[in-house]
Amino acid sequence: MKNLMSSLSANKNNTTALYGIIGLVGTLSLTACQQTPDYNNLSGETMGTSYHISYQLPKGADEAAIQAAINKRLQDINDSMSTYQADSTISKFNQLGKDEPITIDADFSHVLATSRQVYQSSGGAFDPTVMPLVDIWGFGSTMTVERLQRPPTALEIAQAKALVDFDSVIQKGNTIYKAKDGIGLDFSAVAKGYGVDVIADVLKNNYQIRNYMVEIGGEVATAGISAQQQPWKIAIDAPIEGSTVSERQTMAVIRQPINISNSMHLATSGNYRNSVVFAGRHYSHT
Repeated sequence: MKNLMSSLSANKNNTTALYGIIGLVGTLSLTACQQTPDYNNLSGETMGTSYHISYQLPKGADEAAIQAAINKRLQDINDSMSTYQADSTISKFNQLGKDEPITIDADFSHVLATSRQVYQSSGGAFDPTVMPLVDIWGFGSTMTVERLQRPPTALEIAQAKALVDFDSVIQKGNTIYKAKDGIGLDFSAVAKGYGVDVIADVLKNNYQIRNYMVEIGGEVATAGISAQQQPWKIAIDAPIEGSTVSERQTMAVIRQPINISNSMHLATSGNYRNSVVFAGRHYSHT
């Protein structure tokens, strides 16, 4: 998948300051509204972050069916790979002990296989079992108040690093298990990009939608033209320390190629709005 491969960066619960200058405004609950007579905007929450979708509604298309299809696929991925959902497959796996198997679905299996490929080709630089380290630094789904008040000790870091071992995740058919206790998976660097690709495919292949923008947690896919009848443009905030969302200043604008038959995929990650400070020193997840 195009965006899956481009989004392999350590962007845990990505709160990067990326926003579209296409005028997307939404609430945190799923909404649909008309920006122009035939463009719909959707927004909501998924995988511990937010999403925004804008697409041109084809003539005669069933708007409710399109929205239902989007909802279903987002929920499928959430149920499979969200560490922010206690009953997701990945959360259940992380709670299992050594040699305890769990059945995985096609989405999980696809992301696991791609993660394995990148893990091997990067010599282990990319490792989705990094979750113990992410958690002790306060950027995981298990973040605690205590963790925000102090950095992890050298012993805690060493103990967490000992559990970063993707080779200890064993797959046999549609089941996986861990070869040693304490191993945990976290697909946050991959799952959002995968979700973007999945929703783009739903729009393009299931409903023949050619003009769309899909964004999940800073991962973006665009195709065709926007409601302004122009190639899509995505703006990225300047990393101004201490700035708020209302004080955003644009650092760059990325324009889709003029050839509107092309699609564009963009992965971003930022640390200036998702960091912790210990003794005056900033620590981030990227």
